Amino acid sequence: MSYLTTEFIDWLDQHADALNQESGPLADELLEKVAKQGLFKIGVPEGLGGSGGYPTDVIEALSQLAQHSLTAAFISWGHRTFIENILQSENSYGRTYWLPQLLTGQLAAGTGLSNAVKFLSSIEELNVSIVEEAGKLYLQGRLPWVTNLGNDQFVAIFVAGYDDGRTPIVLSVSSTAIGLSRSNDLEFVSLQGSNTASLIFDKVELDPQWIVSDNAPEFLGYQFGLALDWLSVHWLRPRPT
Repeated sequence: MSYLTTEFIDWLDQHADALNQESGPLADELLEKVAKQGLFKIGVPEGLGGSGGYPTDVIEALSQLAQHSLTAAFISWGHRTFIENILQSENSYGRTYWLPQLLTGQLAAGTGLSNAVKFLSSIEELNVSIVEEAGKLYLQGRLPWVTNLGNDQFVAIFVAGYDDGRTPIVLSVSSTAIGLSRSNDLEFVSLQGSNTASLIFDKVELDPQWIVSDNAPEFLGYQFGLALDWLSVHWLRPRPT
């Protein structure tokens, strides 16, 4: 089964090199073009605006996309991973306020969880801290690189740790948050059109509605286990022809 129209495949093939080498207008319109193929609705329940299907169908669709543009597949992976995290969260905020725009690509989503994976593997410390001041909690720190941070508006998911050693939490934050800033696009040999930048947190007041999970190790452990399950059955489940 092909998830991509012939017209879109032709567009990707024509612009693949430019998307790898340049930031700019083509990169800015890429996410919505992918969304028009319905890729971000795959594996999302119909009751939430998705098209249903198996989570493994997401892998198949992204694999097809990567055959024509690595940049398109890279941003779509990050975007769809964000969607999966808010689908699995007990907090409905992201599904209520962000999911409709995420499915259409009008809102870009970045997944900044590599730091969390390294933290859980005891490789590095968390880059974003939660500090208390005058009875309020603030986010302070910097995520060195997060992909798919659209210049107009975006949301991003990451893990932050308390200064007092409490269990780290998973958060999703909008570009509209006061004190949050985005660097210019980072420079790459390839994937330049992926809207990859640093996120800087300068005393961003923590809104409890942003909390995806109050137990990052448990939540991410479940997510990684789920991903492995998807991959393990991807080539074993009979595929429609």
